[in-house]
Amino acid sequence: MKAGTKRAAAALPLILSSALLFAFDFGFELSNSVGGKYVSDLDWFTDHKGTVWINVPFDSAGHSSLAVEGGFYASRPLGSDEYTWFADLDLFRLKLNPGSSGGARVSFDIGRLPESDVTGFVLGQNVDGVEIHGIFPFGNIDVFAGYTGLLNTRKGGALMTSDDQSDMADNADQPYGIGSKRAVGKVTLQVSQVFGALDVLLEGIGEYDLRPLMESDYSEAASLGYGTLSLTAPLGSSAFATLSGTWQSGLKESGGSEGSSNSLLASARFDAYPSAKNQFWGQFIYTPLRSDFFDVFTPVSYQSLGTLYARNFENLMRASAGWNFNPLKTFNLDFGGKVFMTAQTTDTQPDLYEGSEVSAGATLRAASDLKFRLDSYCWIPADGDMEIQAALKAILNF
Repeated sequence: MKAGTKRAAAALPLILSSALLFAFDFGFELSNSVGGKYVSDLDWFTDHKGTVWINVPFDSAGHSSLAVEGGFYASRPLGSDEYTWFADLDLFRLKLNPGSSGGARVSFDIGRLPESDVTGFVLGQNVDGVEIHGIFPFGNIDVFAGYTGLLNTRKGGALMTSDDQSDMADNADQPYGIGSKRAVGKVTLQVSQVFGALDVLLEGIGEYDLRPLMESDYSEAASLGYGTLSLTAPLGSSAFATLSGTWQSGLKESGGSEGSSNSLLASARFDAYPSAKNQFWGQFIYTPLRSDFFDVFTPVSYQSLGTLYARNFENLMRASAGWNFNPLKTFNLDFGGKVFMTAQTTDTQPDLYEGSEVSAGATLRAASDLKFRLDSYCWIPADGDMEIQAALKAILNF
């Protein structure tokens, strides 16, 4: 037996005994929802999910631990009379914290991890990989590297090309089918109070399409990078303003021809907390019209700009606002509205105003292990039929 194997075998009982020494948590969650959508006719949909989770700490403080979560999904989508189902490993995170020294602390996350970017528009999905978290006197640094090709395509999220879309469609009746094959990297630097109370965050994200290296009959490929600068400053004691800009650059290939893909997304956001039970927020985003220089802004993870709004980021302005109200510990309400506009009118998009989407929701915790969630949406287009959608979800924890 090799020395490395002997050491691993010798360490296994220690890890298992540590897991047994410190209490671990586990549970089961059932989520069932039913809803309807009305345009000119009423159509129904259902979603069901069963989740098993376990958290095993390796020390008394919980700094090092193993968290695993798996789910079984079943649904009857809109416009279909058949149920579809699939299974997924939602989370597998091994957290290691070697300790701290000289005011600095470094920790590691390894496995299937939920990843997102600071804007919420570029990356938002699980990725298999390794993330390093560094806390230093000058600021915080996070570094991540991972791969999307082992994810279930039904939950992967990286739908950047027609091939990615085809993979998802082809695996629509499979319990576990893999899809887009991309290497993903992220580096985030956060420095607090750079100028007075101003916080600065710099973030770089890159994805490299591995499909051309692994397949010979692909149609499209996209390898893109994103750089974000985000500035956050307080406005008084209970309000904050955030300005961010994200630049996209890279290469797209389609039909055997390759070209550059440059675009940008600008965002301004305001959050206010006038009391412990209230939050108000507003946001404005902008992406440019496609031109000889600008391409369509294409995030790594599929992003829905509205629940009922179907268009992508091209030539877009969106103004949104919302209110979250928590009158009781067991009950809360939320209201929101989004106005969609074209950034620049064209022959194919002659109108500035596209439509508005309003939403209202409520959550009721009926018991410590049971809660209900009601969501409702209404799409009011500038031209066309109004759409209404509502769904009621029940969540039971064991």
